[in-house]
Amino acid sequence: MTDRRIVFSAQRNEGPFLLEWVAYHRAIGMTDIIVVSNNCTDGSDLLLDALAAQGAVHHIRQTVPAGVPPQLNAAEIVLREKLFRPGDWVIWLDLDEFLVPGFRDLTIDFLMEKLHGTKADALALNWVLMGDSGQSGLPERFVDPAFTQASKPFYQPCFLTKTLFRFDERIRGLQLHRPLWTAGSTPLVLNGGGKRVEADFIHGTHRNGDPIARTEGVENRYRLGQINHYAVRTRQLYELKKLRGRGFAAAGDSAIRHDDDFYRRHNTNHREDTKIQRMVAGTTAQMTVLLDDPATASAHAICRATAIARLGDLARA
Repeated sequence: MTDRRIVFSAQRNEGPFLLEWVAYHRAIGMTDIIVVSNNCTDGSDLLLDALAAQGAVHHIRQTVPAGVPPQLNAAEIVLREKLFRPGDWVIWLDLDEFLVPGFRDLTIDFLMEKLHGTKADALALNWVLMGDSGQSGLPERFVDPAFTQASKPFYQPCFLTKTLFRFDERIRGLQLHRPLWTAGSTPLVLNGGGKRVEADFIHGTHRNGDPIARTEGVENRYRLGQINHYAVRTRQLYELKKLRGRGFAAAGDSAIRHDDDFYRRHNTNHREDTKIQRMVAGTTAQMTVLLDDPATASAHAICRATAIARLGDLARA
């Protein structure tokens, strides 16, 4: 058994968002952050190197084989390199997703006590989509009082989950929203309301073969926690996101996902959600510590400057 709480991610060209995302998850008590990068052109790989030199992250550069989605290749790397140990608690988050424990101080400790007390093997937490809150351009922060507008309760896209799970021999692979358990295994998986998930969540698949990763009709779905998902951030950053490409699609895949309809459905300014605001000060403190390192401060500034320049190019196009 270990006491490690690990955030795993794969990213490309998300430099302006890295520092806050790392700082926030350190502030809530995650002990290890593993980030796999590929083909970065905005300096985000250099920022990850600087953060790794401080011991804040474990950074891996990957070369993605032809025809393989970068995120799935990253998952294969971390499993092949045995970066997770039996007993570790792991969650796979994108750089626009923040784990928000559902307790007053927002740290992970009390949530872990709850999971240990129930002998749970995993916790499937629903998204809360965060809208642009009327902001534009490249804001300094997203864990910030300027970003509080969110999706309404029981909004259909928020039936999707991200899963915090205990790593053990029953896990045969990783997918974006949950691990893949071996056939016949019976892990105890809870939803955000603290009840067992639907039976098909554990081994069920959609017609296209993707694993089912939705929980619907859950009472008190955010009691144990939620995933704040800043899918669009701002209109201008959404346009930049479209240029970056999809991590879950192989290079050359012509399927279009990030269109105007996606923006409309995910720019949810339906109600106010301020849960994450309790971690503004803690995130700021962690960012200050990380930025005390000159290499990190320089790399972060370069990432922001590159993003601002690219936003300017888009505006003039």
